[in-house]
Amino acid sequence: MIVALPEAADLDALHALAGLLASAVRPNNVGKSAAATKNAVTDAALDTLTPRERQVFALLPRGLTNAVMAEQLGIAAGTVKVHVERI
Repeated sequence: MIVALPEAADLDALHALAGLLASAVRPNNVGKSAAATKNAVTDAALDTLTPRERQVFALLPRGLTNAVMAEQLGIAAGTVKVHVERI
């Protein structure tokens, strides 16, 4: 089984996307700096994902198909689809 490890650019994109998603569903915290709020919300959003969902999420910025992600992670394409839907 080959597990694709996210690269630095993938992680940057992952954090940016998680911050956008989290801010869309949660109000800003009053009294905290924007950066501190963004980091806390991003971390909280990522904490709701399973380790495998985080792996799939990290591959999303690459624009890979479910089949290619599945091959890289050693799982079925349908399983990747379920993870993407949950994310």
